[in-house]
Amino acid sequence: MSTTTNFNAVAQSNQTENNPTFYANLTSEALPFSVSNAEGTGNVSLSLKDGANTMYYVISGNDVGNITATTIAQNTGGRSTDLVLLSYAPASGLITKGSGTAEGDFTSADFSNVLQGQEMSELVKRILDGNVYLVIKTVDFPLGEIGGKLQPIQ
Repeated sequence: MSTTTNFNAVAQSNQTENNPTFYANLTSEALPFSVSNAEGTGNVSLSLKDGANTMYYVISGNDVGNITATTIAQNTGGRSTDLVLLSYAPASGLITKGSGTAEGDFTSADFSNVLQGQEMSELVKRILDGNVYLVIKTVDFPLGEIGGKLQPIQ
């Protein structure tokens, strides 16, 4: 069974009516604000938990360069604004070049820029509006090597 199939099953099993799950396939072509010719791919699942105050994430990547940052960003007119910086422990597998999976969670206290001081519901609203991406930034592609638009799992 492929990584994507396994990942989709996990993402769908985490979704409930009160805790929606969001998903994105990660490729270089999916980023409207970055020019990357990278071969890397991946996927991400975000699930609300703890009364919708915490967002849990699982990110899987393959053939990704040396990662400098992973962010949740909003696309506004061809420009990108980082909303949340996700950080990983080095043992997670996605901190250096190669393939691996990382997971963790964040709260609204981790928001930056236009989301700073907002509730988690504001991030969910922006995702549902269709302009929020997960972006993996690397040494070779500082604007984003791979990424994808977050959307709800139906």
